[in-house]
Amino acid sequence: MTDARRSALSFDLLTAVALAAAFALTAAVYARLPNPMPTHFDIEGRPNGWMPRALGAWLVPVLTVGVVALTRFGARIMPPGWRDRLAASPVRFLSFALAATLLGVHGLVLRASLSPAPRLGGAIWVLLGVLFVAIGLVLPRTRRNPFFGVRTAFALASDENWARTQRFGGYAMTIGGGVALAAGALGSPTLAIAAILVSGVAPALWSWLVARSGPGDIPPSSAKR
Repeated sequence: MTDARRSALSFDLLTAVALAAAFALTAAVYARLPNPMPTHFDIEGRPNGWMPRALGAWLVPVLTVGVVALTRFGARIMPPGWRDRLAASPVRFLSFALAATLLGVHGLVLRASLSPAPRLGGAIWVLLGVLFVAIGLVLPRTRRNPFFGVRTAFALASDENWARTQRFGGYAMTIGGGVALAAGALGSPTLAIAAILVSGVAPALWSWLVARSGPGDIPPSSAKR
């Protein structure tokens, strides 16, 4: 087995562990959760939305399974030209990053629900910051596809546009995620949100600037591409 294959299987295994942990953690504390339980929080981490325990306790784990399944196996429903490109992208790592982040978010919600004064705290922004850093690190290694990456029409117009956009997006999201992580640790949710928004919007604007500098080809739609 090659090192690349071994690494890919390791990410699949870690993803499965994160999914199992989400359900196991929920089952372990379910009887102690309030009914209804807080499931939505404002920018300061205070609860402002509740759900019945039977729904709120299992919502995130079930959604995580759906998100991870779509991320990991979504390429199978795409045309062959796109499918091959996506298969060559770091999809397994992205699936693990999403599963780990959602597990962390779910753990914070459960902890808040079990507290006398429910609060999420800045840890939620730390988690999102780490996710953005992780995405930023793999964006430059992502092949052109309409499923994952900075997927504007300008970026999808050509391989050159795509590569330049993903490189810029990688820097933007890594920096933005780092700022959000630090802001969350320092208790500044407004700065964390601003950093995440800027790092998400800037690559889309950059793709437009890149497209203006030269023509692109037609996005692939068949196995010949």
